[in-house]
Amino acid sequence: MRNLKKVLAVILTVALLASMMMVPALAAVSNEAEAKALKAIGLFKGYGDDLGLTDKLTREQGMILVIRAMGAEKAALAMTDAEVNVALADVTDLNTIGTWAGAKNYAAYALKAGLTKGISTASLVYGGQLDFAGDHLVILLLRAMGYSQAEKDNCWDLAVKAGFVSAGGAVALQLNNALIRDDAAGVLYSAVKNGVCADGKTLIEKLIASGAVDEDAAAAAGFIEAKPDVLEVESVEATNLKEVVVTFNKEVNEDSVDERDFDVDGEAIDSVSVDGNVVTITMDGILENDEDYTLTVEEIEDLDENVIEETEIDFTARDVELGIEFTGPQSVKLTFSEPIDSDSNGEVSVDDGIYNASDFKFDGNEVEVDIGTELDEGEHEFKVKGFE
Repeated sequence: MRNLKKVLAVILTVALLASMMMVPALAAVSNEAEAKALKAIGLFKGYGDDLGLTDKLTREQGMILVIRAMGAEKAALAMTDAEVNVALADVTDLNTIGTWAGAKNYAAYALKAGLTKGISTASLVYGGQLDFAGDHLVILLLRAMGYSQAEKDNCWDLAVKAGFVSAGGAVALQLNNALIRDDAAGVLYSAVKNGVCADGKTLIEKLIASGAVDEDAAAAAGFIEAKPDVLEVESVEATNLKEVVVTFNKEVNEDSVDERDFDVDGEAIDSVSVDGNVVTITMDGILENDEDYTLTVEEIEDLDENVIEETEIDFTARDVELGIEFTGPQSVKLTFSEPIDSDSNGEVSVDDGIYNASDFKFDGNEVEVDIGTELDEGEHEFKVKGFE
């Protein structure tokens, strides 16, 4: 925050000098593409084909933009007259709320949902027709994203942390006390595309999950990556000798998954379980540690009933972690994550078998290895196998 204040001081000086020049200028529009993208997924509206990006925003209009961008417009407009009246009961300046149909619904929703607390500590002042400032927009967005603690003194750090405002962008917004629709479109776009809510989920994920945004439309507008058309295996991993975890690039149809759809070099499979795009194979016996296997997958379907092509993936079963360090010119210490049986028929080879060692001293999970020769300075590759 200290660095942000330093930058702000510099920007304020520049802004003061610029204002002294008194050169009139039209409001610049730089977020037309972002506004169109938001409109494509139903989170931004204009006046027909005109997005009205040069229009100045009031607090009332700004709150409506945020409510719409949060996918909450239907909920706001669905509030009954009784609910609206309760939410607005303590507002002392009802005359600043528009008289057009639905205006009170938006104001009531903003207050009920805790997006705004008014602009006065003495009484509930809505200030609907005041200019919409940068901090107003950021605080509303943060609260809508679950950061209920957002206030004027901490909103910039929270917004940077949430990923929808850069440090430089925060400085510019701090100086902007009268946003136009173009300004708001840029921030809203960044929040929807990049913002991370207080619960750790991205805003676009939550909007899609709630049904406020169509997933295909979000992909077409560039907010998320489009789902792949073809079902494929992304990875295969066995972090222990009993389970093999298969990750697909799409969610699979659980009803299409059966242990007979998998083959691990002919080894018996006990069961399979499905969690979205991840299938966990539980072996009937155990795999050999540090051995290579080939998994064959077939007949699995995604949710659109697309069937995977027969696929073979190589993987290594591994149930131990290993650390290695030199303890002398020709000796190393192997540190395993579990105690090692001193009767193990272990093997250690160096640099593709140029050097081999079989003289070991066992001490719990540590094994001292005498390589038998002093290695040249530099990097060397060790292969360790057979230790139990």
